[in-house]
Amino acid sequence: MIIPNVERIYLAKGATDLRKSINTLAELVQASFGMDPYDKSMYVCVLQ
Repeated sequence: MIIPNVERIYLAKGATDLRKSINTLAELVQASFGMDPYDKSMYVCVLQ
């Protein structure tokens, strides 16, 4: 896996429907974390 210039990695614990489009997942990052999904961070969904 190639990780380009990532400054921070955030783990999202819980169920996430990965069938959603990338735009919808980006909206979830904004709504849940209150962060910009287009910055140099990586958001990883971790299943319980």
